[in-house]
Amino acid sequence: MSVKRMICNFCYSEIAKFDTATIKLPLTPDMFKSYDEKHGIPAPFPKGQKAWMDFRCPVCLLRPQEIEKEIACYDTKGFNDTFIVGKAKIYQCDICNQEFDYPIALFNHKKKCEALDVKI
Repeated sequence: MSVKRMICNFCYSEIAKFDTATIKLPLTPDMFKSYDEKHGIPAPFPKGQKAWMDFRCPVCLLRPQEIEKEIACYDTKGFNDTFIVGKAKIYQCDICNQEFDYPIALFNHKKKCEALDVKI
């Protein structure tokens, strides 16, 4: 479980927290929690906002993200980052067990593995 802090793409205000292990498409308001529950800040998206197109930043009132699967957030060091929803699919080489994010990367890697005749 990894919790990320969502920020608005336009005003860069921190507006929510979300769990990377449970978030999936389509995005719903209940996937996002208050960024500061300790001080009574409510969750950013009320239940009436059913789809990501309805989400509004509580600070600037604009839509906080431009693309549904890309959520602007802070990384662990506090720098701007983008979390891609659904990017968890991993492609693994059956020769050396190395993992890749994209099938084309696996394809190119396997050609090299077969050429080198790598055995593990």
